[in-house]
Amino acid sequence: MLKIVKYHTLIFDLDDTLLDFQQAEIEAFEKTFSNYNIQNSISTYKKDYDAISRVLWDGVQDGIFTIAQVGEFRFKRLFEKHKLDFEAVTFNEDYLLNLGQQSNLIEGAEQIATTLPNVKFVALSNGFTKTQLSRIANSPLKDLFDEIIISEMTGFEKPQKEIFDYTMNQLSLSETDGILMIGDSLSSDITGGRNYGMDTCWFNPLRKKNESFVTPTYEIKSLDELADLVKI
Repeated sequence: MLKIVKYHTLIFDLDDTLLDFQQAEIEAFEKTFSNYNIQNSISTYKKDYDAISRVLWDGVQDGIFTIAQVGEFRFKRLFEKHKLDFEAVTFNEDYLLNLGQQSNLIEGAEQIATTLPNVKFVALSNGFTKTQLSRIANSPLKDLFDEIIISEMTGFEKPQKEIFDYTMNQLSLSETDGILMIGDSLSSDITGGRNYGMDTCWFNPLRKKNESFVTPTYEIKSLDELADLVKI
C-alpha cells in the first residue's frame, strides 16, 4: 500500500544530527594545534576549550554573546588560562578553516535522500556560515538540501523565534503544518521548533534521559527511523 507523506518539509539541524561534529572538532583541533607545533597536553587543552566554548554558545542562545564574540573569545580565554602566546583571532580562523574541511557524517545521513523522496530538505544550523557551508560542500550531502540557513547569516540562533521567521520566509511558507524540525539538542532545536508551532523530532542516539521540561513530538535513536514518521 502506498504511504501518504505526512510532512512536506524536513528542517534538519546539522551538528551531531547529520554531520558528526564531535569527531570533526577533535580532528580540526588536533590539526590546528599541530600546525602551531603544539604536540603536548592536547587533551587538557581540548577539555578546557570545550568548557569555555559551551559557556559562550549558551550565552549566544541567551542573547549575551554574539557569534563573532564566540570566535573572538574562545581561544583567547584558553590561551590566557594556559599562558600560551598565540594570537587568538588568527588561531580561531585557522581552526575554522580546518573544521570546514571535515565532512564526517552521522550513520544513516547519506541514505536520507533515497529513503525520503519527494520531501523538501532544509538545513538550519547554529554556527559560522563559511565553515558550515564548507563542511556540507565537502560531504556527500552537498546536493541534498533545498535551502541551507546558518545562524550567522541571520544574526539569530536557535531557539530564537527570529531565526525561524527567517527560515519560513526563505521557504515562502506561512503555516507550520507539514513541517518537522529534527535535531539532537532539546534546548535549541526542539525548544525552538516547539515554540514556533512545529512538530519536532529529538535525535537521541545515545538514549539520554530527557531531564528538561521540553517534550518533543517524536524521539528517535537512528536516522533510518525517520521514514516511518514522515509517511502515514
